[in-house]
Amino acid sequence: MTVSRDPVNLREVDLAPVATALEATWPALRWRDRRFVHGAFHGVVLLEDVAVRVAFGTGHRHRTTVEAENSRRFQDLPHGLAVPTPVLEPASTRDWTAAVYTRVDGAALTASTWAEARRVYLPVLERLRSLPTHLPGAKALRPVRDWCGGDAWPAIVDETTEALPTSALRDLARGVVAELLHAEADAVPAVVHGDLSPFNVLVATDSVGLIDVDHASVADPAIDLSWLVRSFPADELRRDLRPDELARARLHRTAGPLQLAAAAHRNGDSALLHHALRTFASRAVAAARA
Repeated sequence: MTVSRDPVNLREVDLAPVATALEATWPALRWRDRRFVHGAFHGVVLLEDVAVRVAFGTGHRHRTTVEAENSRRFQDLPHGLAVPTPVLEPASTRDWTAAVYTRVDGAALTASTWAEARRVYLPVLERLRSLPTHLPGAKALRPVRDWCGGDAWPAIVDETTEALPTSALRDLARGVVAELLHAEADAVPAVVHGDLSPFNVLVATDSVGLIDVDHASVADPAIDLSWLVRSFPADELRRDLRPDELARARLHRTAGPLQLAAAAHRNGDSALLHHALRTFASRAVAAARA
């Protein structure tokens, strides 16, 4: 498994010098009121009308290209949702690659109850699930979990979970992967966003938009329910969503930290890798006590 010779801790990366270099590369952008944000896989420089996403670590050039291509393919699908558009050619150095995307209007979804959230989530889910998966754009989306290894994900989990403190946790991790792959094998695939958290759902006065669409794929539709099952009561969700999908969504949520760990391993982000494994372990302990 390839690991960066220069491990990166994205949370500690100083984006200011990167922005200064990019200002010289793209002087026409409006750099005056820039704001820095750190995500799991990118540093982001928010400008007035665009967002500059910066990738670090192993394969940053390739990852940036794949993400931009997937975003374009998702944008071209007839879902009627506002999504970011890649603009300009990426800029790259030895240590990072930056890509510019248009910004989507709206603020991140804030909903403390399912009664509030359903008014946004259900129409978005319906739009995605109504997309024919035979469309060329849908077929061209990257494979499910491509961002964390794709078909190699189980093998990466085997490797990364050696860092877990007990054999019971390591066996649990392998069991989670096997159970998820078995459960989703019979699911009817649909176009999915891949990370449909409220941070990636932007609500404006007369529109709803999605950001971070670079993980979009044709896959088990329960993937897009994994945030819902961690946030809202199961009996309320069952009024609108199928029980079998909710059951698979809980598996996707349990497997989430293992996907994050695999992606961090591939990118050479040791801090994120250990954070993901600690999250998996703490959730497993909490579940055992429940």
